[in-house]
Amino acid sequence: MAKNTKIIKYNLRGRSKFAYNWTDKVGNILDVGCASGYFTVHFKDKAKNVYGVDIKKDLIDEAKKKYKDINFKLIKSEKLPFKANMFDVVLLLDVLEHVNNDKLMIDEIYRVLKKDGLLILSVPHKGLLTFLDPDNLKITMPSLYKLLYVIVKRKFPIIKNEIHKHYSFEEINRLIENKFRINKLHIGGSIISTLTSYFEIIIARLFNRNYFNNAFTIIKNLDYSINYRRIGDNIIIRAKKINI
Repeated sequence: MAKNTKIIKYNLRGRSKFAYNWTDKVGNILDVGCASGYFTVHFKDKAKNVYGVDIKKDLIDEAKKKYKDINFKLIKSEKLPFKANMFDVVLLLDVLEHVNNDKLMIDEIYRVLKKDGLLILSVPHKGLLTFLDPDNLKITMPSLYKLLYVIVKRKFPIIKNEIHKHYSFEEINRLIENKFRINKLHIGGSIISTLTSYFEIIIARLFNRNYFNNAFTIIKNLDYSINYRRIGDNIIIRAKKINI
């Protein structure tokens, strides 16, 4: 167990590290938008039972092959295939901005959480530097986006007029109003993390290996640990379920 904990502390970055540290040992944890389970697996030493859901079948299939002691399920919408009052903690990290109905997503999480259960949620922050979001470069700086895409993907991109959604704290607060009460809040990350990510991807592509993984992790963790408030890139909250 000690060896596993060491690996977890080494790999987690930024908001994922915050989410891990904000989670106590519990019975059941659900990771919504789990992808291939690379983050979900870290919570095996935080809960007796760990679950993950995602809308992409290939990622769920990959997760099931890699982590056989975690319960992974494929979902087709914001509806969660679990009974009410089942989970102690639900993780929703950088997922809400991608769903079709964010209100329904929050309603479903509220339903499956136990009494006094916790929601840990992170989303891109609608701050002063929102226009620098790498996922929105295709709109704000299309030429730069195409160049970076070719370097990373080694092919030309198909440009779609889709904006990566950002939330202000006020918008998040309204969305969870009367359902959750926030007890932890942090707005971290800056242009430093964005540039670090670009360097990391480019170096990994050029050398087919990431030689500076430790350095990149240290930089991102230090950057995200600072509360940038209005100019921060990402907002993360921990909120307790309000029992009505």
